[in-house]
Amino acid sequence: MNITSAGVKGYEYQYYATIYIALKVGLEKITSLRIEMTGKEDAYLQIEHGATSINIEIQAKMENNVIDITKLSNWLTHFQEQKVDNNLLHRISTTNDIALFISRSRCDDETVFLKNFIADIEPHKNIHLNKQWNSKFKVAISEYSEKSKRLGDKRKQFCVSQASLFSSCQDTSVLLKKVIIWEEVTEEQLRNEVNSLLNKKYKIAQSRADTIQLSLLELVRRGRDEQIEIKELLQNTINSNKTAAPSLTSNYVIRPEEKALLQQIKSNNILLLTGSSLCGKSVLAKQLAFHLFEDGYNYTIGINLQEISLFFSQNSIEDKIAILEDPWGGIEKSLDSLTIWRNIENFVGNLASKPQE
Repeated sequence: MNITSAGVKGYEYQYYATIYIALKVGLEKITSLRIEMTGKEDAYLQIEHGATSINIEIQAKMENNVIDITKLSNWLTHFQEQKVDNNLLHRISTTNDIALFISRSRCDDETVFLKNFIADIEPHKNIHLNKQWNSKFKVAISEYSEKSKRLGDKRKQFCVSQASLFSSCQDTSVLLKKVIIWEEVTEEQLRNEVNSLLNKKYKIAQSRADTIQLSLLELVRRGRDEQIEIKELLQNTINSNKTAAPSLTSNYVIRPEEKALLQQIKSNNILLLTGSSLCGKSVLAKQLAFHLFEDGYNYTIGINLQEISLFFSQNSIEDKIAILEDPWGGIEKSLDSLTIWRNIENFVGNLASKPQE
């Protein structure tokens, strides 16, 4: 479909749906992502799947209706622009491509068996149809109609010929295994899921997630306007904005007290590790910090209390973990150790007093 370069607000649902599925599947598994590619639907996704690949044509439907057989057939008989012999039904019938419909609407009893949970793109293993359902599906396909007389008549003829291919329930079942519906998916849900994925899976700080989400949205629009592949563009934007992870020791051996210490820092907001120099305090601290980093926490490490305080004072609503390393000096004790102690006491008092979620 064509829309102007400026875009239409209603199409943001489509673009958020595309971003969500790309992030959920995993950018590292995607070989190509195209937006409104000529001859395809709203988005076309190619995914590595073992030794093979999965190709998915995505339609995002912002309309809020009931999905019945007639609605399903309307979606499946969506034609390529200016074509009279190539629609989505034809492509998934003649290839291994999957059709994924992401919709605000709800499946009715006629189509609920095509529903997958959101994020599930696996084809259906078994589809069981009765003759009545199959007959109704064939009629719906053959009753294709549109306002354009120039293309409409020929397209209808093509759909009538397509309907004849589904003479048996078995033939229709084979096709419908490759038709997936995500129902009742709202734009707000997509936005929230994208933010959560950016934070927890792709290690974008919570305070940056909204901004990065908008950047990804612009890349989707660019992919549409310039007809370019955007997987690498999405990946580069995320990589250049992700939080650096704690550096871990490759031969680290899990300590028996690690689980209890992790719970302690979650409960109290603070953990003091003491011991002689080179006893492994920093290694353990980084390991504990990594657990929280994996849960979406922003992370930093430093030896300057002022820098750590600044880190916590900015974007105070996001989850953070910091390591203040050797604040009194390493081997040699700092001359300002008493002042540093008092400053740390004040800092810890403020930090520990913050309420937990």
